[in-house]
Amino acid sequence: MNLQTYSILTWNATGIMSSAAYLSDCLNQNKVDICGISEHWLYEKDLSFLNQIDNCYSSHAVADCDLKRPSNRRVGKGGVAILWHRKHHNKISPLFFEDDRIIGIKYEIDTDNFLFFFQVYLPCINHSIELYRDYVDRLQNVISLYSEKGTVVIMGDVNTHLSRSCCQERLNNRSTYFNALLRESNMVSINTLDLCRGANSTFVTYDGRYESLIDHIIIPAEKLQYLSSCEIKEDNALNVSRHRPVHCVLEIPAGLLLYLDNQIENIKINWRKIDQESISAYGLQIENNERIRNQFFEGDLNSVNSIDQAYQTLVSEITATAQNCFPVKTFKHFLKPYWNQELHDFHKRMTITRASWWLMVSLGILVA
Repeated sequence: MNLQTYSILTWNATGIMSSAAYLSDCLNQNKVDICGISEHWLYEKDLSFLNQIDNCYSSHAVADCDLKRPSNRRVGKGGVAILWHRKHHNKISPLFFEDDRIIGIKYEIDTDNFLFFFQVYLPCINHSIELYRDYVDRLQNVISLYSEKGTVVIMGDVNTHLSRSCCQERLNNRSTYFNALLRESNMVSINTLDLCRGANSTFVTYDGRYESLIDHIIIPAEKLQYLSSCEIKEDNALNVSRHRPVHCVLEIPAGLLLYLDNQIENIKINWRKIDQESISAYGLQIENNERIRNQFFEGDLNSVNSIDQAYQTLVSEITATAQNCFPVKTFKHFLKPYWNQELHDFHKRMTITRASWWLMVSLGILVA
């Protein structure tokens, strides 16, 4: 089977200029394809520094908005970025948000088949719980919007502790609210799973007294079968940040994302509203499904085409049955009450136009 391998890394650098050497080592040692960075601390005029860390990598970044506000001490303690290996350059389009805590890219596997990577830096405990919840809602809106177009991968510092699956810990309000997002979106932090190797925490205070798991790589639960490895990096003398990088490798059969996410209607189940009655109805309909029975028990699975057809039938019937039995999530208009189809079309055209302009700038055809 032809597998497409993606090496993914996320890290809160706590100042990229002092951490560039360590990041360069991480990129090369792990043969990283996509890398998310939180807290690069760069001014907008200095964002090009990210392209100088390693000649093999390009970047898409935003600076901390606080740097644009009048202040006696203009020091940016934020900013997010995504770096990618330049061998993928012609497959990647930057995504643009009016935000300094969420940034994204679109990776085109093939026609109408996309991976979306988002690097986040959610508000820390110095900010109110109301602001934190507002950003979690924004992130949920991003997931809902882009998961209709492809597979979404969330990376970064979510600034709340999420327990390893082997541990039972009491979670605070931030963790509870973020876990609700994961449940509703049917997504999983892979470095909370038992299979994750390396350190047990991603953040350690400078005095070493407190540790927590606040940096994550999050993928759809149905894509966990494609997780090849996951690791939280151990301490390193070059790492001057309080955070440890999280690294994973995904191995996805070629064409499978296209098949699941585009040829079959992509539905989003509202998992929190499922009850036992709907589960029983779903099981009964699957058990009595004639198309599945005919395909698997009365058909001949003796060729590649017949197996592909059986697989297509199975996924199609399961999807249709789930849509019939379970409550389906809808776009939350109250988060963007001004959004309509006309604005959606304008936004799409703007994104395509700006991506084309940026590509021409990158190639030296135009001057920024």
